[in-house]
Amino acid sequence: MRKQNASKPTGATISVGIDAGYGATKAVMAGADPVVFPSVYGYAVNIAYQADEIAKRYPGDQITDDGRDWFVGGLAMSQLREGELMRLRGRSGTADDVGVEARLRLIKAALGKLLGAMATNGDMVTIRLATGLPVAHMRSTAIKALKNALIGTHQIQTDVANFMAYIHEVMVMPQPTGALYSQQLTPAGHVNLGHVSKRSGVIDVGMYTIDNALDDDGEFLQQRSDSTEGGVYIVHQRIADLLTEEMGDTPEYWQIEQVLRTGKLRIRGEERDFTRQVRQFCEALDTATLNLSTRLWGAGAGIDVIYLVGGGGSLVVERVQEVYPQATLVDDPQSSIARGYLNYAMLTAETR
Repeated sequence: MRKQNASKPTGATISVGIDAGYGATKAVMAGADPVVFPSVYGYAVNIAYQADEIAKRYPGDQITDDGRDWFVGGLAMSQLREGELMRLRGRSGTADDVGVEARLRLIKAALGKLLGAMATNGDMVTIRLATGLPVAHMRSTAIKALKNALIGTHQIQTDVANFMAYIHEVMVMPQPTGALYSQQLTPAGHVNLGHVSKRSGVIDVGMYTIDNALDDDGEFLQQRSDSTEGGVYIVHQRIADLLTEEMGDTPEYWQIEQVLRTGKLRIRGEERDFTRQVRQFCEALDTATLNLSTRLWGAGAGIDVIYLVGGGGSLVVERVQEVYPQATLVDDPQSSIARGYLNYAMLTAETR
């Protein structure tokens, strides 16, 4: 991915936390609403009808990057066929397999959405960025590759933004650690005096990966932290199969998500209730989550609190609490990691 040659900007540095997850990208900064959009993109196509109305529905989802025009997020899912969608991938944790190019494109789109209202005339914005990788991908080669791609000056050009982002500092941490910082630190980057737990765990149930991390009074315990393939996509696949049978057609992503979150869907004008089937499908997600957790933590008697986060956190909370009664679902579990990244970025800014 090409970076722009430009002089370094002056002025205040903006701290940003971005969690580029396999299911959704979440971005936060002080004084702005969180940005959340699906981690998908594809080559832009011509929209011949209602182009302006559609653009207003998906602000910031049209981006020019690396000499090409792209649709990202909701616009990509709405206007592109499934085979045209590209998704964030990366499993082994090697430098070539953590989706650096995809992460960079999604992060650029997130910056455009966050800063578009304040930087539209080619302005230069200085950014301190905190982000992360799944626990199993936290290897020196992967961290270095991601930092090298991010540090520098990037043109951010979308349908709602046009500015230069000078990312002068990048902090990369295990994704669940961001969730810990959302509890251990305040939004101003100060120690949260209300957080009194010494040993804290995180279970991050994402779209394609389940990540666990254990912290002992500020020390990340590598041997008690790990990732496994699994996540919400297990339930997605089962719901997709069910709806294909019920509808006689391949369901769209929004239909699968609606059934997952509400248990209900209108088919041929009639509302159908799939709550029982969804709960049954979630048993596989419960099992994958608890298999990882018990392998790493056993009965967890020495852990003071376990934070459940991620888009799938609410799906497994009841079953996890049966095994770990100290487990709690955090507020806004989908964006908690990004908020923790921002808290850490604010902390480091304060200590410099």
